[in-house]
Amino acid sequence: MKRLHRLILPSLFALGLGSCTRKTPETPATDDALTEIVTNPLDHRDYAWFRLDNGMQAVVVSNPDVDIAAASVDVHVGQFNDPPDREGLAHFLEHMLFMGTASYPDVDGFNNYIESHGGGRNAGTGYEHTNYFFRIDHPYLEPALDRFAEFFHAPLLDPEFVDRERNAVQSEYSLKIKDEFRRYREVLRATTNPAHPFSQFSVGNLETLADRDGEPVYAALEEFYAREYSASRMTVAVLGREDVETLKAWVTEKFSAVPTDGAPVDMDRPPRFTADQLGVRIDIVPLAQRQNLELKFPVPASWKHYDTKPTSYISNLLGHEGEGSLFSYLRGEGWVESLAAGSESYDDMAMMTIDMELTADGFDHIDDITDACFQYIRLIDDEGVSADRYDEERRIGALNFQFREALSPARTVQSLSSAAQYHPPRDLLSANYLHRSYDEDLIRMFLSAMRPDNMRMIVVAPGLETDQVEPLYSVPYAMRPLDPARVSRWESSPLNPALRLPVENRYIAEKVDLKPVPADASPLPQKLQDDAALEIWHHHDTAFSVPRAQIRLELSTQKPRTDHRSRILNQMAAVLIQDSLQEFGYPLRLAGLGYGVDNRSRGMVITVSGYDEKLPMLFDEIVGRVQDFTIDEQRFALQKERMLREWRNQSRDRPISQSRRAFFEIISPIYFSRMGEGADILEALTVADLQAFLDGYFDEVDARLLVHGNLTADEAQGLGAMLDARILDGAAPTDRGTVRVRKVPAGETLTRTVDIDHNDSTIVMYYQGESMDIEEHARWQLIGQMVGAPFFNQLRTEQQLGYTVWSFFSPVDRVPGMTFAIQSPVAGPTVLQERIEIFLAEFGGTFDQMSDDEFDVYRQGLIAELTKREERLFQRSQKYADALFYDDATFDWNERLAAIVGEIERADLNAFYQRMVQGAGSRRIIVKSIGGAHEAEEAATASSGCQDTACVTAKLPERFERSL
Repeated sequence: MKRLHRLILPSLFALGLGSCTRKTPETPATDDALTEIVTNPLDHRDYAWFRLDNGMQAVVVSNPDVDIAAASVDVHVGQFNDPPDREGLAHFLEHMLFMGTASYPDVDGFNNYIESHGGGRNAGTGYEHTNYFFRIDHPYLEPALDRFAEFFHAPLLDPEFVDRERNAVQSEYSLKIKDEFRRYREVLRATTNPAHPFSQFSVGNLETLADRDGEPVYAALEEFYAREYSASRMTVAVLGREDVETLKAWVTEKFSAVPTDGAPVDMDRPPRFTADQLGVRIDIVPLAQRQNLELKFPVPASWKHYDTKPTSYISNLLGHEGEGSLFSYLRGEGWVESLAAGSESYDDMAMMTIDMELTADGFDHIDDITDACFQYIRLIDDEGVSADRYDEERRIGALNFQFREALSPARTVQSLSSAAQYHPPRDLLSANYLHRSYDEDLIRMFLSAMRPDNMRMIVVAPGLETDQVEPLYSVPYAMRPLDPARVSRWESSPLNPALRLPVENRYIAEKVDLKPVPADASPLPQKLQDDAALEIWHHHDTAFSVPRAQIRLELSTQKPRTDHRSRILNQMAAVLIQDSLQEFGYPLRLAGLGYGVDNRSRGMVITVSGYDEKLPMLFDEIVGRVQDFTIDEQRFALQKERMLREWRNQSRDRPISQSRRAFFEIISPIYFSRMGEGADILEALTVADLQAFLDGYFDEVDARLLVHGNLTADEAQGLGAMLDARILDGAAPTDRGTVRVRKVPAGETLTRTVDIDHNDSTIVMYYQGESMDIEEHARWQLIGQMVGAPFFNQLRTEQQLGYTVWSFFSPVDRVPGMTFAIQSPVAGPTVLQERIEIFLAEFGGTFDQMSDDEFDVYRQGLIAELTKREERLFQRSQKYADALFYDDATFDWNERLAAIVGEIERADLNAFYQRMVQGAGSRRIIVKSIGGAHEAEEAATASSGCQDTACVTAKLPERFERSL
């Protein structure tokens, strides 16, 4: 299972938890030894760190080969800075900064400029930071940067838009009113020291942002911006094709105007928890059927120990999943489905956490599970703190940094702007990998805090006895002191002999050389074998200079193709096989090797990836385990229970997510309702059913093997020979099946209403293309490029219909189309449909109004997006796998699309739009839900439509079909 055993630096979206205090983060040193950024041998980009006269730190990255440029500003100001009487003000300010600046006053100007040039922008307000970023086609970086910089020294903060963005914040609050994470978080706040800013409501709503007598929120907003948004608390990172000196000059020119008070961040806070908030059990009742146990321990701030990583060392041992581990023992008892151990670090403290998903039986053994956790903590303290173990982590970290591949431009600048708030420049790239020194005393100091009297035990489950209700999200909860008898047991129980520390990891790569590529090698995958049962594709690719590879085997059989029951059996088989590999595979994952056995509609996909030295051996082992798999009855029961819980909990998802799933049930013959029909089928399945399904699974099989990366053609053929011997010998050939998409009749609008328990209403409006031709695909995709920003601006920003307003190009397999979707707290689906249709009619007129040059901006933006190069080896592996799925042996779909887009004329696209969207022959599916707030108005105006999927699909007899 996934684990959290990592050091998490303060980030936009992490939970802020803790109890210790600290003053100002130390300003990174600036002597020459510290300001030269350490890179790895693969990173050929040029970096420079510098500080502007106003105190703002800056990092620029020059990459002459980049297609997409990007920039990010991190402001060391977040929700913790909200005035106590203006909760959500930092979040509100983040919204308002996008509403125009002195030189660029158009409220939608920044968004339109970015999206028309193939880019995107966003921001997020966290507890201690607010991060703003954008990405854009590289020639437009400098003008985009000019617009962006004015956010921080010349925003309009126009009072005209206060009500609009206040409503947007309210919509975001309403959107997630039933979100389980939000509900959980608000209980954590309610059980925190009220003197600490974590106790405050962070999102904001109409009440916290209301105008009061003599106290308009606009005045508070201006004051907050002037007080908190100081250059001394900001970092900026910019990546582009230009050389370092040019980028430095741009940053200096554009950001030197940001005002400063010269003060760093002040984090002199009271303790996060009072004495009576530790040594407690907190019970929380969720909406969904889920059972979790978390053990949380406040510890001192750990961010300053980034280069020794004591909390990561502890979490690695607690979160281990190999034989003898805490997870292995608890899983073997049938008590937990997952265990994650980790550290979350903030300016003033950190929190060590053990998070477990419980089984039904596990819920009855919470005390025993907690006892085992404390036994394992004592085991680590007694036997697990050693220089040899630390050195193993150091070797893995050094190897991973040596072969660290570049992140996307947007992620690169976000990472740099965030890291520069905490680390000296030299370590901005390497901080997460460093293990400079083994410090036994430091490790033991953090371990010593993991004791019952310093614990917050959090139990999340339906039916718990509670005595309080959190008011903002209506969450029942209770907080009570831990029972002394239980505490005494946890402090002194003898060690269970089943618990053992992990052995030395023997899978750390040692041979990391790149194998020579033949001079006549193809730059694309080549087919090495194509017979009745096996197709082998291979590309020996060292272009990224990493000793890594991916081996991907697609197994197509007849077994899962019959009906939904067979598809669910296939999914259960894949889940159980993957589950059976857990203890075996965990040390491999730590050493940089990954594997997966995944369900597909026509069979399974087996994937192994990572450092290539041991990949063939790992692939052989996984295939053998798949072939010899035996059903474990206990694991079958537990995984079935987990899947049923997850599927039925989908009824608690956001309304827009449920509406989207209902759409796919309509459009795809193989898609089914997990929370309805699927759950009923799954509940009835037995071990005997699954065994009968697996008997003869490989009697008829078609296999396709893709080998990509630092593996030779001979090695690829050797893998094929292994498959012939293990699985394919004696198997009858079969076809790969057919992909089918239901075809909407020309001129038809088919409507389904989904019953969802929520105050918000939703609409998903889908326009389907009439063919699978690449030319039509290109036209729909260009429409998607053009319509996204104005749709968002009109229906979300201007009309304030809701926080979630989407429009996107949405192909279903190779059938192109467009989707428009809204979740709204203020309007029912009838109004939403009217507004979308008005927008689409008005948008149709823009083709005549825009110039050819303006049209070409959209064309070039899409072409840039289609032709951008892969940044990592496994991105290219995925591109190849996708191409083979679509039977594209030339691997150039995007390039061909880009060429067609470049030839589309404005008048041609206008005629296409008028016919396919506005014309009488348009093909539409509408899925809607009526929120509780709009039932009365919809009762009088709602038109008739289908109430279930079968009603709609009965009207869709024709299908698009494509053989695999």
